[in-house]
Amino acid sequence: MPELLLELRSEEIPAGAQRPAAEALGRSLATALSDAGLPPGATASWSTPRRITVRVADLPDVRPASRIERRGPRVGAPDTAVDGFCRASGVDRDGLEVRELPKGQFYFAVREEPPVPAQRLLQDVLPGVVSRLPWQKSMRWGDGEFRWVRPLRGVLCLFGGDTVSFRLGGTAAGAETSGHPFHAPETFPVSDFAEYAERLLAGRVVLDPGARRQRILDGGRALAERAGFAVAADEALLEELAGLTEWPVVHLGRFDESFLKLPAEVLTTTMRRHQRYLPLSRGDGMPAPAFLMVADVETSDGGAAVVAGNERVLRARLQDAAFFWEADRKTPLADRLQALGEVVFHAKLGSMADKARRLETLARRLCRALGWDREEAAGQAARLAKADLTTDLVGEFPELQGIVGGYLAGAEGLEPAVSEAISEHYRPLGPNDRCPRAPVAALVALVDKLDTLVGFFWKGERPSGSGDPLALRRAALGLIRIALENDVRLSVDDLLQHALTVHANGGSQELAASEFAQDRQDLRDFLRERLRVHLRTAGARHDHVAALLEAGSGEFRDLPGLAERVSRLSEFLATPEGSALQALYRRAANIVKIEARRDRSAMDGQIDTRLFSEPEERNLHSAVQVRGDEALRRLQDDDFLGALETLSHLRGPIDRFFEAVRVNAEDGGLRTNRLRLLASLEDTIAQAADFSKLEGRESARHD
Repeated sequence: MPELLLELRSEEIPAGAQRPAAEALGRSLATALSDAGLPPGATASWSTPRRITVRVADLPDVRPASRIERRGPRVGAPDTAVDGFCRASGVDRDGLEVRELPKGQFYFAVREEPPVPAQRLLQDVLPGVVSRLPWQKSMRWGDGEFRWVRPLRGVLCLFGGDTVSFRLGGTAAGAETSGHPFHAPETFPVSDFAEYAERLLAGRVVLDPGARRQRILDGGRALAERAGFAVAADEALLEELAGLTEWPVVHLGRFDESFLKLPAEVLTTTMRRHQRYLPLSRGDGMPAPAFLMVADVETSDGGAAVVAGNERVLRARLQDAAFFWEADRKTPLADRLQALGEVVFHAKLGSMADKARRLETLARRLCRALGWDREEAAGQAARLAKADLTTDLVGEFPELQGIVGGYLAGAEGLEPAVSEAISEHYRPLGPNDRCPRAPVAALVALVDKLDTLVGFFWKGERPSGSGDPLALRRAALGLIRIALENDVRLSVDDLLQHALTVHANGGSQELAASEFAQDRQDLRDFLRERLRVHLRTAGARHDHVAALLEAGSGEFRDLPGLAERVSRLSEFLATPEGSALQALYRRAANIVKIEARRDRSAMDGQIDTRLFSEPEERNLHSAVQVRGDEALRRLQDDDFLGALETLSHLRGPIDRFFEAVRVNAEDGGLRTNRLRLLASLEDTIAQAADFSKLEGRESARHD
């Protein structure tokens, strides 16, 4: 069967938009063809800076004849209903058929559709598919209404070697394309994809972005190895460079070794972010005085002029960075704190100087609460963490805030732990970024996120729906990760209490429990949901997480303890004892749930032991009290698995109760008392975990 080849040539498409657009066009085209009665074969898409290409293999050359049947109103329906059905179906009333169905006689409209050539269908389908392609930003040009990311310069569309005629804006589809605009700008005709790809390659266009990426990497490695260096990995930059070139040509440039005295991050940021260069490193991993650049053209001088020009540009940028670095080193970080008063953190939360004071106070309070002996180092690091925001270097390279401060602290001779904490206090920057692991660095990073989170909640600035302009969800997840990975054993309640106290009165006196009660509760709920997301992402079952986080025993414990309890709960439920306890709990809970619908107030009173008429009632009541008290003690001693095992000993009394006792007794008093006994069993088990949130084995297998 014939193939469909579509190429859209335009002015240069932004690198980040190329691959998503090509993939979206391929998916949309395949769906539209299926809907049109032309089931497509394999669909593939490619992109370069100047073209998006889709190939659909094995497409039928004709949509076969079809018989369309549509059921209408019942025989005897009003004439207006029947006439409306005829108009909608495109048939006359005389052409309706009457058929007997189990529910009576109905009219049917039957229409025979003749075969339709694929060429004719493609002329209708393709303009709509291309026009609906979503772009983050699009534009119109000339007098036309057609929108595209950049002005279209040509459309190639072939089906079985023949041109599919349609127009996009003022551009007519044809059978011609062109190669690289500098090496092979002349147009040439093609007849199929194989010839298309071959002639593009001859015209200095590598169609596949993956092949261009590999060409850059291979060429760069070869040049680096000859110079005695190695390429520093940067997958995102490689992808971007592949999106900036159709015929990538890699060159090696150099810069003066005197610039190596700059912080390594300043060097790499200048090269990567500002110039799109690939930095090189020496054998010891330190930066090398060389870099790789990628051009989109081959030159007669072998790239000498290109290299010289790029070296000149980089030298100027590095000279600026060196000037800023030397100037910034002249002012100690402590002397910059006053200038932070001119830097606004947020209109409702004051300046960066205010934040720095809060961070120091909070860091010292948490050190004392945790029993850590690094209060002075943590306080100093927290006080100086934001000082580099007043430096010229951060003004030039905002993405290096914190990192510059760490280098300046080291240059001043401050303790290494302080320098490291300043450098890393923004981490983790995202789900794939590492967390600080040194004690002082971890504490300052946690304090920074805790202050931000509590401050904005206190001032009523909270995420709503999917909107989170202040990145509070990211701050909460960062706080959770730091606490888990560094085993910060301070309860969520204590963390929030310390932070609210510092925000409310600078930490000079403790807040009463009633103060900011709603803010505290909202923060608890917010952190609980973020912890739920984190644990699920880490592989925990959603019902196990829900059972633990919504149980009375673990709601606001320290974060590492909560995560450990989810793991222990999963281990316990995988044992025969855990499975049996879950089954018995479900049986008891179902009975209580059914009766509670009839009379919820019946569950609210006390159990009357005088109404026990069977020994099994008394035995279960005694076991619930004894085992419940023992489980609670174990929970208080942080022996969660032991508490679950203690509760599992209730299995015997529960079994015997159900064998010997009829819960739904005819006597209303007995029935109510027995339901209250089962409800007390639910409450006792819920001290450790809310078993009502657990799914059965069937659900678990599909989690």
